[in-house]
Amino acid sequence: LTDAMRDELCALGVPCSRWRSPRGFHRVLAEERARVGKPEYDARRVALLEPWARRDNHLYWFERGCREGAINYRRDVYRQFALSCAKAYKALVIENYDIRDISEDADMPNSRGVQRVASAPSVMRQILHSTGMRLGCTDIEGESYRATQRCHVCRCEESWDAAPHVTHTCPAGHTWDQDVNNAINMLANAKEMLKTLDPLAVRKPKKAAAFA
Repeated sequence: LTDAMRDELCALGVPCSRWRSPRGFHRVLAEERARVGKPEYDARRVALLEPWARRDNHLYWFERGCREGAINYRRDVYRQFALSCAKAYKALVIENYDIRDISEDADMPNSRGVQRVASAPSVMRQILHSTGMRLGCTDIEGESYRATQRCHVCRCEESWDAAPHVTHTCPAGHTWDQDVNNAINMLANAKEMLKTLDPLAVRKPKKAAAFA
């Protein structure tokens, strides 16, 4: 809504100088349309708002169509990825981790929250789970506690700040990517869990995939 149009509406008696949402202007148009044939009907307001309302509705449905198309495309990509994983692996190890702990941290940039919404990791987790269940793939909830601080090579464990750097070198001199290290540790724990499961309840062992 242009400032000039808002000024014209204010001159016609609509107290809209501070309005930002289009809902108020649509409401004014609906009220004026309901007054057709009555003395209080103001055709000038209708003539001013109707062209804007048509364009606003057009842009709304265009935006909604683009958004739904992007969401459907994202789900299709996730479905194909989950299907390929469920066919290739006997178990899917999904990290037991709430990404909101990071995205909602006051010390983190606001872009983290936007990226979480755009990528929708919870949707991917759900699709991985449902696809794995449908194809008889064992679904294991990977324990991520201290998995990053423990070296997968020498098994030594130390406390260090994982935020500033992606890679880390343990006291024994082994350098690794913290996400790769976390995934390897989760896979090791998952393999121990698989040994305790009923062999008839899972498919013949192939490999396991970890998602951190």
